[in-house]
Amino acid sequence: MSALIDPTALTERLCKFLASTDGRDKLYKFFHYGSKFLGWWFTILLRNQATGDYWYNIDRTISEGRKLLRALKFIEEIHKLRTLKETRPLFLLGSICKCTFMALYYFFNNLSYLAGHKIIDANAPKHMRTSLYCWLIALLFALAMDVALYRENKRSQQKAKGKKEELAYLKTQGSALQLAIIREIANIQISSSLVDINPIGNNGLTGLAGMLEAALGAYQIWNRVK
Repeated sequence: MSALIDPTALTERLCKFLASTDGRDKLYKFFHYGSKFLGWWFTILLRNQATGDYWYNIDRTISEGRKLLRALKFIEEIHKLRTLKETRPLFLLGSICKCTFMALYYFFNNLSYLAGHKIIDANAPKHMRTSLYCWLIALLFALAMDVALYRENKRSQQKAKGKKEELAYLKTQGSALQLAIIREIANIQISSSLVDINPIGNNGLTGLAGMLEAALGAYQIWNRVK
């Protein structure tokens, strides 16, 4: 086994992963929603309120810490808006809406954090709720576009039969779209639960959805930092 794994290369790759803000955020997110799930498990299923409260406290602590990683991230979304190269009208409109609502999500999330810590005089819960609604809307646009792109990819794969290189590229692209769709559905479960419009939005399902999205996101980032 040691002959198959280069400890130095593995360590370097891990350092690159942890040096990435997104990589660290996915790691924190996994433990954040894992704690939420354990809080629900102990409180609801095992009727152990004390242990459930312990895990919910970890959930809240990590959640609060993750907000700092979103500081000024709305600037990234504004930059994406300025550099959009999509030419198809519907996809262009979808991309504009997605980036706009993601920018608003980060902006109101930042305001909520500042208000919650008394840095500015504002209504923290109100800004957080606005932030979550913006995130949900952005996710719905992202999901609609990725489903359309996935169907388009499948049609292209049918036409590319016999062309090995093109087919391999399309299959790789299709797998990436599948992961994106799963991650978006998981995040929709989270965001719709946090604004109390999801009929199955209990902490157990939300915790599992968050862990799944974090694991898939970490996997994709890990593959990028080779």
